[in-house]
Amino acid sequence: VTGVAGTDSGDTGACVREFSTNTYAPTAARQYWSQSCTDGGSVRDTTQPYRSVAVIDAGGPGDTGFVGGHVYTAASDLPEEYRTTRWGWSRYEVAVPAAGRYRVTFSVVDPTWTRPGQRVFALRAEGRLVRERLDVVADVGPNAVERIDAYVDVTDGALTVDASRLVDNPIVSLIEVTGTVPADS
Repeated sequence: VTGVAGTDSGDTGACVREFSTNTYAPTAARQYWSQSCTDGGSVRDTTQPYRSVAVIDAGGPGDTGFVGGHVYTAASDLPEEYRTTRWGWSRYEVAVPAAGRYRVTFSVVDPTWTRPGQRVFALRAEGRLVRERLDVVADVGPNAVERIDAYVDVTDGALTVDASRLVDNPIVSLIEVTGTVPADS
């Protein structure tokens, strides 16, 4: 999948990562990005493969670890992995192989609403706020994919993600968890 919008939050200081291209594959996540830092850091381009830990196609085959919600399948021009969603969910528990730092990527599509402000919700990972007011239609438009990355430390063997309704129900299409240690090491 290319041309997917994304934002990143994590322990990167006063830096912003902008994705130029993202590639989705269930067995190998690869991210191409540029990073610019407002604290005097340099801009750099990086290609970094990561070890894939879990890919949850929310609402699709292998949709596990969720609390609440309903499945919705959209008839759209989006790739198949983004056509199914789970809406109205409150939590996902994703098993990880060991304690450590992980990147969780939420791929969110709103296949039902067409105007900003019709669906707004908050996202947390391991209790840490990832997005306070996520409004996919305002960010990328209706029936388009928004990817949100967060880096979190897991201590108990399961990465917990929570969603809180602000306006209408939370929705998600895909949750990807990758280790932050490069696959080559």
